[in-house]
Amino acid sequence: MLPEERELRQFTIEFASEPHNQELLLLFGRHPHAHLSRLAIRHALGWRKSHVERELAYLVEKGLVNRRTQNGTCFYWLTEIASVNQLVQSLARLDPAQRKLLLEQDGAPDANTAASPEATAPEKPLPLFKPLPRPVAHTDEKRMEAGNS
Repeated sequence: MLPEERELRQFTIEFASEPHNQELLLLFGRHPHAHLSRLAIRHALGWRKSHVERELAYLVEKGLVNRRTQNGTCFYWLTEIASVNQLVQSLARLDPAQRKLLLEQDGAPDANTAASPEATAPEKPLPLFKPLPRPVAHTDEKRMEAGNS
């Protein structure tokens, strides 16, 4: 497991292994700059008021989400702490199968696998972080060459 995957797994286990917490963090991870009211969150997730208030209070207490009241309305947004913000956004980029795989992966070998030959083999990264395709350079020179031929 790569260090980034290990950190994301630890974060997910600690803060997003419960489905409601995960769903709420995914919402903030998909909209990292949005300031959302409780009503907007309720409509986006289809939750009852009590669920929204309980889960938001947990995330605010843990420092993952910020809260501000303006004109009697509470707004919530993803923390500005860069490392936490990045982890939440990384979690939101994973599809459900990848999130499940992340939670199922064991970070350390147990006593049964430690003696096996596979335990000494190099660790394979989880298929969570896919390399991005290289951007194609479009320079004026290439455009000019294409136009001259």
